[in-house]
Amino acid sequence: MFIECVRDDQVPHNIQNQYPMAKNTKIMLGNVWPERNTAFPDFLGTQNNTNVWWAGEFAQFHKTHAKIVFNAPYDDKHVYHIKVINSSARRIGYGIKTTNMKRLGVDPPCGVLDPKEAVLLAVSCDAFAYGQEDTNNDRITVEWTNTPDGAAKQFRREWFQGDGMVRRKNLPIEYNP
Repeated sequence: MFIECVRDDQVPHNIQNQYPMAKNTKIMLGNVWPERNTAFPDFLGTQNNTNVWWAGEFAQFHKTHAKIVFNAPYDDKHVYHIKVINSSARRIGYGIKTTNMKRLGVDPPCGVLDPKEAVLLAVSCDAFAYGQEDTNNDRITVEWTNTPDGAAKQFRREWFQGDGMVRRKNLPIEYNP
């Protein structure tokens, strides 16, 4: 639920039509980011849908693993698996980033998940000289967003640059000697 204009004639259609998820709605958009608009959640709505939705998002966000731990020795490649589940009722696109592409990898690095669908990600750490390289900022970032209605089940980078909300979870990497 988003804050909406009372009447259709209050909607600036020239702006609204630039955003596929807001097109043909009365959702009120406001300029927050340079050259971008956003919709504002209606936390005061009488049905309390927004509060319930956000509470679920926060609960799901904090249920995920806080970090990924790799154990020595580091003279060979290590691979661990993380299960990612789309617990929402909408199809999502996801993308994975790492802060150290030389040492860390994720396969598959991106994809699309239908509601309740899961994927097993292989997180790998290539061999490296432990103690001789800076590992303090190593992390993997999972980003996900709802796909546009009717979109094919094929990952599109544009979904993360459009008008939809992009969620993000950072997973620090810890290396045990």
